Amino acid sequence: MRPRPNIRVSGLVHHAGRLLLVRQERSGKGYWLLPGGAVERGETLAAALEREVEEECGLRVRVTDPPIGLVETISPDEGLTRHLVQVVMLASPVPPDDETPIGSPQPAPRDPIIRAVRWVGIEGFLGLDLHPPIADLLQAWLHELATKATGHPLTFRSAGRRWADE
Repeated sequence: MRPRPNIRVSGLVHHAGRLLLVRQERSGKGYWLLPGGAVERGETLAAALEREVEEECGLRVRVTDPPIGLVETISPDEGLTRHLVQVVMLASPVPPDDETPIGSPQPAPRDPIIRAVRWVGIEGFLGLDLHPPIADLLQAWLHELATKATGHPLTFRSAGRRWADE
C-alpha cells in the first residue's frame, strides 16, 4: 500500500518588502524553504502555521488571508518516496504586545533542524537552492504585495508538481 501524502502548511511571512526563509540541511546539503510544518490533528491551517513559525524562528505571526497557494512535491518514483502537499498562507509578524508597531523583527533559529533564518527581497531568490523550487511564485507574490492595495488577498496560485533532489 502506498503511504498517504503529507500535508504541510508554509508561510509567506512578509515584512517591509521581504519574505522570511529558513535554511535546513539534509544529508549534508543545505536548502532554503518557507517556514512551516505539519498540521496536527484537530489544528486549523492558520493555527498550525502560527505555531510552526514561532517554534522554528521565535517569531509570532498572524495569518492574514485564506490560503494563497498550493504546491505538490511528488518524487519522480510516482510519489513512493515522497508526496507532500503544501498549503501556502500569507502571514505578518505580530508585535510582542499586539499593539506596539513592529520595527525590524529579528527571527532566529529555535528548532535544531533550522540552520539559519533570513529576510529575502525580490532579488534575493536568485542563486538560492529553494525546496520546492518555487522562486517564480515567491517573486510573483512579493511583487503583488508591493503593488496591491492592502486588505486584498493575493492571487491564488497552484504550482502543480515540483520536485527538487534532496
